[in-house]
Amino acid sequence: SGHDCESVKRMRIWGYSVEESKHRRPLRDGRNLSVLWVGRMMRVKNVDTIIKAIATLNNVRLVLIGDGPKKRNLQELAERLSAAVTFLPSMPLTRIREAMRAHDVYVFASGNGEGWGAVVNEALEEGMSVIGTYEAGSSATILPDEALFHAGDVKALREKLANPPPAVGIGAWSLSNMADAFVDFIKGQENA
Repeated sequence: SGHDCESVKRMRIWGYSVEESKHRRPLRDGRNLSVLWVGRMMRVKNVDTIIKAIATLNNVRLVLIGDGPKKRNLQELAERLSAAVTFLPSMPLTRIREAMRAHDVYVFASGNGEGWGAVVNEALEEGMSVIGTYEAGSSATILPDEALFHAGDVKALREKLANPPPAVGIGAWSLSNMADAFVDFIKGQENA
């Protein structure tokens, strides 16, 4: 198929794809990049990695939606680093979907203690550019390698945010790779 990345191999094992977003839009150009994260603020989510990554990027602002045991620590970290971070409380899914449509990039920073992480699917459905980790379920399975970084790697995330992957095409990418996998399967059956 011409694709040799790990994401394709995982998608072929699990048979997973994502519908193409109906909310296509380009990333903002020449203006501040708005980054979103949503969830329960716990250690496994690695939200501190996102704060540290954006702290040195002048054109990036971060909005964190949620509550949890690490919220106060994260607020203190953002203050200490003078990072452009806005903290919002938990909200209903309809408001989260609205927030997704109002921001450019979603960062899924969770490590391998995370489950699937349906928020990656939701962000893709809303047309966001999504950056995720190699270690967490949904991002490692769905996203192309150029949209992935290792959990906790601040420098790698900073580099991804300085040049985010395009939002469009992930649905088409995943479906084309599933089609290739099916063709390969049929060819394998014919040769068996």
